Amino acid sequence: MLFAVDIGNSRTKIALCEQFGQLYEQGAARRFRAISSAIAVCETGETVRWGIGSVCPAKTEKIVAQIRQKRPNDTITLLRPHDIPLKTGLDCPEKAGMDRLLAAYAAVCWKRNRREDAHRPMLLCDLGTAITVDLVSPDDVFLGGAILPGMKLAAKSLRWGTAQLPKMESFGMSPFPGKNTVDAIRAGVFNGAVGSIRRFYDLAASKFPAKPLLLLTGGDAEAVFPEIGRELPAFFLPNLVLDGIFEVISAS
Repeated sequence: MLFAVDIGNSRTKIALCEQFGQLYEQGAARRFRAISSAIAVCETGETVRWGIGSVCPAKTEKIVAQIRQKRPNDTITLLRPHDIPLKTGLDCPEKAGMDRLLAAYAAVCWKRNRREDAHRPMLLCDLGTAITVDLVSPDDVFLGGAILPGMKLAAKSLRWGTAQLPKMESFGMSPFPGKNTVDAIRAGVFNGAVGSIRRFYDLAASKFPAKPLLLLTGGDAEAVFPEIGRELPAFFLPNLVLDGIFEVISAS
């Protein structure tokens, strides 16, 4: 029994996979909103493994303590960059965000099942608190990428830095030009994210003979995917980081 725990800056995602080697997006897992809910389904005396990928040390410490208090005999693996069997072209691989590396490794595993795309690079866009845009070469080397503010963070920065702009909670396609302040912010934030992804796709495509596959993941990916998918060869894989945790832990 294996739980994957993806601890982000804004949210913690938890999933249970009972069949190793199957990606979460294929339906081989159950999701939980809180560690307490995940612990509640574990039976006494059962062997449980917890794989944790985190970008937030403070939240990780609390979650690990909660697991150890309730289930002291369980195995907890806090993944580090060197645990991920992924080649990189980074200056300091050990300092790369775990979410970026795990998503990239999951994408590599995903592409192995698509023989027709074996020669193609991949561009991974994770739309969360931040938007990370990372490039993986045709031979599955993580080359690095770009980091920019996520849609909610961009909207918050407008509110923090101005006197009268309102608080925004949700984002989706909004007509341009916006006829009121809320629609104008929504149009700016949404199209800013879409435009950035398109720009980075063009940059990625210029580096290789074959066009990249574009993989969208993260909390805001679902909102952006329909617009991006009209023009680019895009795939919506909502839980790549969880997929990566499953693949790493189940292979160990």
